[in-house]
Amino acid sequence: MRLTIIFSAIFLILISCDKNNKQTMIPVDEVNPESRIFKSLDLETYDLGDKIISPGFFDVANNLIFITDFKDYGIYKGELVTNNVNLNKIAGRKGSGPGEFEDISDIQIVENSILVSDENRARLSQFSLDGNFKESYIGKNLNVHRFIALDLNRVIVFSLLNGENIISVIDLERDSLLQEFFKKDKNLSPLIYEGKISSNMNDQIFYSGFSEPVLMKFSSEGKKLYSVNHVDSYSSLTNYVQFETGNGGMSYRYSPTAEFYTSSMVYFNDFICILVKKEEDKYVDFYNSVNGYYKYSIKVSSKAIELDTDDQNLYVLNLTMPNTSVDRLTL
Repeated sequence: MRLTIIFSAIFLILISCDKNNKQTMIPVDEVNPESRIFKSLDLETYDLGDKIISPGFFDVANNLIFITDFKDYGIYKGELVTNNVNLNKIAGRKGSGPGEFEDISDIQIVENSILVSDENRARLSQFSLDGNFKESYIGKNLNVHRFIALDLNRVIVFSLLNGENIISVIDLERDSLLQEFFKKDKNLSPLIYEGKISSNMNDQIFYSGFSEPVLMKFSSEGKKLYSVNHVDSYSSLTNYVQFETGNGGMSYRYSPTAEFYTSSMVYFNDFICILVKKEEDKYVDFYNSVNGYYKYSIKVSSKAIELDTDDQNLYVLNLTMPNTSVDRLTL
């Protein structure tokens, strides 16, 4: 009799835990932005000139813009004080030596320093705000696609290893792995393409998929807090087509069956802002960061490629030719 009571109690506890877990998963139909609610925002456009051959990632801090160039492996700096911004190359060139790059994959301004990641070299390089090279971080625990620096030592790194998306928290000073999580998700098809990550002041981490239109939130300890789909009829199995590589292997490629995909994502003022493409149009969709609910959208240039924020504004980088431009949106 006593054993029966104990087993019954354990069973009830498991059911209760399962219910609690299910409550953290937000229903898809409550976050579907297919019928978008559009909001109008003040917009100011800055012309960055034609010095950038192939603009990539950028960061804005204290009215200074830092932007990377994929083609010449450079870091450019300008002041957002007039609508015509004079960009100057302050660092970077092709190579594997100190201050050189083979594949720039992200940039961030941290504590009056510039951090730039090189995916091919598995390296983070640090520069002064004037472009003077300081040092590089290379270690067995660093494999970086995108990153978020909480400070100059703790860095959240997002990478794709062996077909798995991995989020790691690295202590650069000690070259030690503090955390590692995410990896495969049983609810998603193979994660062939990297998504995007962001973080808030509580070190909570957000992931938005590239070809899987999904938004996830993790605690600072790596526990999944919610997972929501962007589209009502989404099925991960329809997002990929499998094809033969010609040498006996199989691979995947993105299928346009998905409604849209994430181009960029940032955390801003308790919102998750996701740059998405649907057919030929692009939008920034705003989600409540607390529960993942969709709130509203703004339509941006079809040339938009990347997002960034400062304390008061949302910035959108546009791949316009011959001149690159950035829009400042005041909320």
